[in-house]
Amino acid sequence: MDKTFSVTEIRKDFPILNTKRHGYPLVYLDNAATLQMPVPVQERIRSHYDRDNANVHRGVHALSQASTNAMETARETVARFIGADTDEIIFTAGTTDSINMLARMLEDRIRPGQQILVSAMEHHSNLIPWQEMSRRTGADLEIIPLDSQGDLNLEALEQLLQRDTFLVAAAWVSNVTGAVNPVDKITALAHAAGALTVIDGAQGMKLGVTDVTALDCDFLAFSGHKLGALTGIGVLYGKRSLLKALAPVRFGGGMVGHTDYRSSTWGMPPQCFEAGTPHYVGAISLGAALEYLTALGPESIARWEEQLTTALVQSLSLIPGITVLGTPRRRTGAVSFYAESIHPFDLGVMLDTLGIAVRTGHMCAQPLVESFGVHHVLRASPAFYNTMEEINRLEDALKRINPVLRGAAEMMTLAEKQELMIQNINALGDCFDQYSYLIVKAQQLTPLPEEMKTPAALVPGCQSQVWLYTRTENGRLFILADSDTLILRGVLQILRELFDGENVTEISALPVRLFQETELAATFTSDRNTGVQTILRKIRNAPE
Repeated sequence: MDKTFSVTEIRKDFPILNTKRHGYPLVYLDNAATLQMPVPVQERIRSHYDRDNANVHRGVHALSQASTNAMETARETVARFIGADTDEIIFTAGTTDSINMLARMLEDRIRPGQQILVSAMEHHSNLIPWQEMSRRTGADLEIIPLDSQGDLNLEALEQLLQRDTFLVAAAWVSNVTGAVNPVDKITALAHAAGALTVIDGAQGMKLGVTDVTALDCDFLAFSGHKLGALTGIGVLYGKRSLLKALAPVRFGGGMVGHTDYRSSTWGMPPQCFEAGTPHYVGAISLGAALEYLTALGPESIARWEEQLTTALVQSLSLIPGITVLGTPRRRTGAVSFYAESIHPFDLGVMLDTLGIAVRTGHMCAQPLVESFGVHHVLRASPAFYNTMEEINRLEDALKRINPVLRGAAEMMTLAEKQELMIQNINALGDCFDQYSYLIVKAQQLTPLPEEMKTPAALVPGCQSQVWLYTRTENGRLFILADSDTLILRGVLQILRELFDGENVTEISALPVRLFQETELAATFTSDRNTGVQTILRKIRNAPE
């Protein structure tokens, strides 16, 4: 890493990274979804609203001129950042908006039976618009497969290109595996077959210096919020010759050449594609964000993010029970994984209680995730302001909160389970947070049928009604319970999670510290505390 590239200094520009969540220092590893906004970009937005705000391309007064100049200066910054000309830069609402708009603009140029090729690693935003285009036009949608490592299979692409192909759409970087596609090779193969290329650059814009001339892609789409700008702003780059040949698909103010009551003509690109009042403050924020990244050095950013990603893969690979998706030849910015015997959503929530923010789900790339034989994963996506210490914290947290990862031979003891519960409850913060947790737990408790809420099942002294049933099978305890208050329902659910299915002998021998060592018992009324102790006694005294 360059001596001038100081992560410690960079983090000062991101105050949110110095905050705490649930009592722990925040480790933000959801950067593939949204990059945090640096202070200089926030200040640029505030400065615009304080001094220059007015609608653009409309007025001759000073504020309108200043606002217009700021937006067009941002367009120049974007063009310079990717090696394009300003008339090749269309401001949109983001990557998804860019690709949807492009698909509509190209629709009247494709013939029935022509191919649209889409890589198997695409985000839904670079898949569904082409599905819809295929459905509307009679074109054939074909998928470019991956090889065994999770990289795009270029030999398969060459074979597919032997048919009449209109367009090839591919991500620069997978938002699931972090695989980096050889965009220049994909473009060269597509052009040799007479096809257009569309590159989803949402995850690829921090790979280093971007030069669309060298890449020779026909279209490139990316989003501002993944670069430290506002949400709702993005870019569609298109070669000038292609944009001039395309007609707009959105109509309104600011994009016409001349209009009468019967017909209209259009202005020149890019304005003809930016109908209505544009998100000009978003554009200004994007310009400021790109200036910020340029000052840091895109090459330095790319090198550090790849080092973090490599360290992340290595640390995850050392944890038994963790499976990382794919082994691409080059990976950056995103690592998806799953754990045996625990749902990603559960693991994600537990990581959050320790201050670690990761993504869970299918990453809006459902076909790709399911091709690995799973429906949901966790994704950790480091950025240039993350540290190696934060990667280590994720590793330590996974080892701590998911003992299942240690293998079936080292399953948690009852005492370990109780200790983990105490730690997780205390990690929630103050009493209010812990009571809120109880209410969430209450909603997870299966209600007893009304016929089971009998006087014989009532637990005395609980201040409110509690019904409790215990039974044993093969020396293990099973619990059914309910209450007419949410707080006690939450308590009952926690006790079921601790004791249900456990060995009766171990339960009776366990010193129950669950309530004494959290904030919960301290805030119970004396009657409620007595009732909880009565519940515990009934559970611990269940016959073997």
